[in-house]
Amino acid sequence: MVVVTKVNRQAYIRKKDNPFKSFAYSVVSKGKDNPDYSALSAQILDVETKNQLYDDSLSLAETYGGIDRTDMKDKRRKEVVKSLNALVDELEELAETKPDPGAFIEFLGFELAKVPGRKTGVVAPPHIQSLKSGGDDARRGVVKCVLKAADPLEIKAIKGRRSEDNGQTWVEDIVAAKLIFEMTGQPSGLYVLYQFMFIATNNRKSDWCVQAGVSVA
Repeated sequence: MVVVTKVNRQAYIRKKDNPFKSFAYSVVSKGKDNPDYSALSAQILDVETKNQLYDDSLSLAETYGGIDRTDMKDKRRKEVVKSLNALVDELEELAETKPDPGAFIEFLGFELAKVPGRKTGVVAPPHIQSLKSGGDDARRGVVKCVLKAADPLEIKAIKGRRSEDNGQTWVEDIVAAKLIFEMTGQPSGLYVLYQFMFIATNNRKSDWCVQAGVSVA
């Protein structure tokens, strides 16, 4: 399953005053003093401070009314939103280093962003249409590769790896930008296995494709 590691910021920005206040308190209570989120502690404390000020101004506005109190309440709310947005910036970046980025984000109460349509779907792995030793000009140590993609428009980059010992070990040092490309510096005189994966829109990755081999000239 592909996890989108971006927060739906509108989900909390659009909350009404009291649910918004409660949401910010909940984020703080789940993240504060939690060792998993220690790298975010300074920003979590800032959310707590700003939200307490907002809570106080909200209580005054609800109890006594008045334009001045309402304006102050709205100003304090904007400060909490700004602080939450800064926390989310750090959270999204930190989540990329975690085994389950989506769960790391959702634990604090944030909703994951939803990317429309196929862009949130699983990326189909490449199909190796052909591997040609020597490339187009029969050069030594060169292999021309032709890949096929289920949806070429969503492919942003290609990663590849090779094995010189029938798949026992792999070297991941191949990067390409197009479905047809040449790999230079390949081990001449050996039978080499290759596998590739796609990097697609929204930082999605496919699985490795079925391996294929060629005798390198």
